Amino acid sequence: MNDSLTGFISIHELLLHTKALPPLPSNMQAELIRIQQLTGLDQFSEADVREEIITPIIRALGYDKGSIFSIDREKKLDFLDKRLYIDYSATLFREDFWLIEAK
Repeated sequence: MNDSLTGFISIHELLLHTKALPPLPSNMQAELIRIQQLTGLDQFSEADVREEIITPIIRALGYDKGSIFSIDREKKLDFLDKRLYIDYSATLFREDFWLIEAK
């Protein structure tokens, strides 16, 4: 990518400028506070953890299906001759960036 003032923009600079999130709206702040105050987590199933905790946090971080900061669910992963299904795969510019496995 060309920047007319400095030549080329590094990937580091590009990420800093394109993934910057606006301030969280009050409803999202309230959702994160709700998550922080959850109790009885030892009684949560894996599905509960995904829906009540992980998914809202991923949304707060700005990941949306189909964008350059996309989230894929139940993604197949071949690792050490095993086929695994990862609960979440966050992508950055359509490349796997981080994985989440809920338990």
